Amino acid sequence: MASQTHTLPPLPYAYDALEPIISKQIMELHHQKHHQTYITNLNAALAAQTTATASNDVPTLISLQQKIRFHGGGHINHSLFWKNLTPPGTPGNDLGGAPALREAIISRWGSQEAFVKAFGAELLGLQGSGWGWLVSKGGPKGRLEIVTTKDQDPVNAPDVPVFGVDMWEHAYYLQYLNNKAGYVEGIWKIINWAEAEKRYTAGVENPLKLTCFTHSMRISTFRHALSAWYVSISSVRKIALVLWVVASESRKKREYDDIEAIDDDDAKDDTDAGDEDNDVSGMFEL
Repeated sequence: MASQTHTLPPLPYAYDALEPIISKQIMELHHQKHHQTYITNLNAALAAQTTATASNDVPTLISLQQKIRFHGGGHINHSLFWKNLTPPGTPGNDLGGAPALREAIISRWGSQEAFVKAFGAELLGLQGSGWGWLVSKGGPKGRLEIVTTKDQDPVNAPDVPVFGVDMWEHAYYLQYLNNKAGYVEGIWKIINWAEAEKRYTAGVENPLKLTCFTHSMRISTFRHALSAWYVSISSVRKIALVLWVVASESRKKREYDDIEAIDDDDAKDDTDAGDEDNDVSGMFEL
């Protein structure tokens, strides 16, 4: 069976639409190069997984898991990221247009300002590369939490990624250099609150079920690995049984040979003893 092939999704706006917050140059490189690389490597890993599954190559199936998780996560995260951004000054930028989410944020943090401050602190506190997320725990309209994920780890179902912020250096460095705080401050001017409202109230609508893609892929591959491993164990058991039979027969033969050797020695001892008796009796003949 052929592996699933993923393609680069188009942006919902022009490359220069997020300026001056994110430059056209960054958007072109980020979308065409970085996101495309994750997809290319994901497709290669999935193809290798299909081949390894067909041949019951368990070590290869296991080694592919990290690649699928990393590159699959990169594809998921960026696909969500593009959609939760919108050009500055558009209606989607206004949290007031997301009444359910706004109410939940204020209920959780007390005010929009307090939420922005808390979210920013999490983003700036993230060490190395990763993502910051506003997550609805357990599904739509759940308790809101600010979480960070390392590298390209996605938010796994049933939690809903309401919106995310890419904190890899390739997302901002060409424009902001080491001024990470400037990037974090500006990102609020291009958050698509209308999209965030949809995710919060209805979940992430996507035919690929992107939020649980890597999780389901890990389960699928693990099942393949278990199946292949079971076949391998069955084969090993059969071989072990044959070896046990051969070893048992060999042991029986050795025991039989040992018994024969003992009998031969006893017979020889009896013969020698008879000869000695003859010799002794001859000594006393007159």
